[in-house]
Amino acid sequence: MLVTFPAANHAAEAFYAVIAPLDPAESRRYITLEFSWNVLTDHPTTVIGEWRTGSHLNHGPGPEAAKSTFLARVQELLNR
Repeated sequence: MLVTFPAANHAAEAFYAVIAPLDPAESRRYITLEFSWNVLTDHPTTVIGEWRTGSHLNHGPGPEAAKSTFLARVQELLNR
């Protein structure tokens, strides 16, 4: 399931989230494309995050904030 949020403008706000798989509930993953700021270039960027019970994982730099590029990256993560 893809969730689209209002435009992200601040660190840790999400552009999109994917919940996969939907069943069984205990195997669900909640993966996000989050707004971030590159301190070296002083420009906005994105990161791939994942929320798990009690923790937030950072999967590193994300793609542009477009559904197609985010979904492609999610597919890579799910296939690992």
